[in-house]
Amino acid sequence: ASGAFDAVLAVAILDHIGPAADAAREIARVLKPGGIMILGNVVENKMTNMAFAMIGAKTHIHHVSPYTVIFPALKEHLVLEELRHFPAWLPLDFSLYLWARYRKA
Repeated sequence: ASGAFDAVLAVAILDHIGPAADAAREIARVLKPGGIMILGNVVENKMTNMAFAMIGAKTHIHHVSPYTVIFPALKEHLVLEELRHFPAWLPLDFSLYLWARYRKA
């Protein structure tokens, strides 16, 4: 039901869903006003792609929506309150993992 949830937790899932705009719209629909959404995601880059290749994962098949697609889609419906990435001393595009907190206005 619309506006039914106080929070949505999406850890390592939105990068597997395409199109990201549809997922973002659905997340916003089910959140109550003031509700939060927590996102955890691998940052796709040469280092993470190499690590996935070493274990036989095909990122071009399984990771259809990188964070560079997910963030703009979520921004259409939610307000980004906090963004952190690991390791923090690297720029976001070179990090390994990120988490973000969004709020529905």
